[in-house]
Order: sequence, then C-alpha cells, then structure tokens
Amino acid sequence: MSKCKVRNEWSLEDENASMEKSFEIDQLNNDKNITVALSKQSEEMLSSNSEMCGIPQCEEVNVLRKELSFLSKERDGLLTRIKE
Repeated sequence: MSKCKVRNEWSLEDENASMEKSFEIDQLNNDKNITVALSKQSEEMLSSNSEMCGIPQCEEVNVLRKELSFLSKERDGLLTRIKE
C-alpha cells in the first residue's frame, strides 16, 4: 500500500472520529439541557408545593428533593464529560 493511500485512510479515520466526537458532544449538551430543564421544573414544583404542605404532600416533596439531587448530580457528571 502506498504512503499516500495510508495517509488518506488515516485522514478519513481521523475525520470520522472527529465527527463521532462532535456528535457525542452535541448529544451530551442536549442531555445536559434536558437535565437542567427538569431540575428547574422540579425546583419550581418544590417551591410551590412546600408552601401548601400536608403530611402526604411533604413525603412527595421529599421524593422530589431526592430526584432534584439526583438530576443535579447527573447534570454535573454530564458537564464533566463535556469538558473532557
């Protein structure tokens, strides 16, 4: 195989890898945006629900707080992956 042909193949492989990375970054950004939106929605629900809280509702608020914590951690993980 000629050097030129090998260089072309490497170039194509690099281009494909670059496109895959770009797609992965776009996907992570989309996932991050969804997570941020869900987190904000959960925060808003917590704020409005906590003011009218009876015992059953307090349990639901606690569940939502746990979900918010999970989503925040997931968002932070996605941000870390994007930076890599």
